[in-house]
Amino acid sequence: MGFDLLRGLCALGVASYHMMIWLYKPQLRFAGIYGVYIFFILSGASIYVAYSKRISTDAEILKFLWSRVFRLVPLYLAVISLSWWAYNKPLNTAQASLAGLNASLLFGLGNPGDTSTVTGGWSLGIEFLFYLLFPVFAVVTKSRVWWIVAIILFIAQRVFIEHVLAVGTLADNWTAYIQFLSFAYYFFIGCCIGRASSSRILNNLRLPPIALVAVFVGFAVVGSTDPEHSLRGILGAGLALGISLLVLLSVLAKGGRITVQIAETLGMVSYGVYLLHPILFVKTDHWVTGFTDNIYVHCSIVLLLSLIAAWLSNKYFEMPMRAIGNRLLSRWRAAPGVL
Repeated sequence: MGFDLLRGLCALGVASYHMMIWLYKPQLRFAGIYGVYIFFILSGASIYVAYSKRISTDAEILKFLWSRVFRLVPLYLAVISLSWWAYNKPLNTAQASLAGLNASLLFGLGNPGDTSTVTGGWSLGIEFLFYLLFPVFAVVTKSRVWWIVAIILFIAQRVFIEHVLAVGTLADNWTAYIQFLSFAYYFFIGCCIGRASSSRILNNLRLPPIALVAVFVGFAVVGSTDPEHSLRGILGAGLALGISLLVLLSVLAKGGRITVQIAETLGMVSYGVYLLHPILFVKTDHWVTGFTDNIYVHCSIVLLLSLIAAWLSNKYFEMPMRAIGNRLLSRWRAAPGVL
């Protein structure tokens, strides 16, 4: 349940960070920047637990990629379309081509910071690159040299970040920053945490879920320095290692039935909250600002609407689309000569 709980907290944290920036009160910088990093660690851990034993053949790898496409693309494509409406974007050939590139998830091979068409969409381009590389990551994670690879990727990330932010701000260097090397360590260490999660020692330990929430909130409140400062130097390295430990600790989180249900629900709606909150913020801004000028109340209202919209989306759109994907895959595999 710890992975789900932390995933939900990250989605709410990133959404809050975005909205506070849009309301000209930038806060929760840690939740905004490192929340996405935690997403990548959680993704690596969850994918490893779910698929590491089911990608031994080409057919299984294709099935894995197919399932990931039907997990990400339907809602992402819907949000791209909704963004045209919410932001009054022109419906022209250029926008349609860009939408097609995004829908393929291959825009991560270029500069996803420039080519993503929705807020936060760049992370999906990077995420899909990790899915393509996951069979390799899984093999390395199971090997005796996993710790050497983890150290190499960590050092590569630190060197890359220092180079990118040597001059100027994060905003100035956004395109250069949103690249594979900024995030590869996080996904790989997530795979390692996924492998460690089956450890008998870890499974015999217990961490109250409220303690996990407290640690995350503590990180979010304390990490309020400028982005450049929190990404570079000793602080940046310490936070990178700190969130890795945080995800490892989430393995220990155990609770009762109600707590588990809450955590699973938060994990289930996290993707929808991440993608839908910008649209809901824009379309409700006039109404909410007419109701209150308190930014915390404003954010809370939009977060609540985002949670409801994400739950509805998952139940009535995303799950049916995944079911369609599974049926199509079954028919494809059943065809003569296929796989």
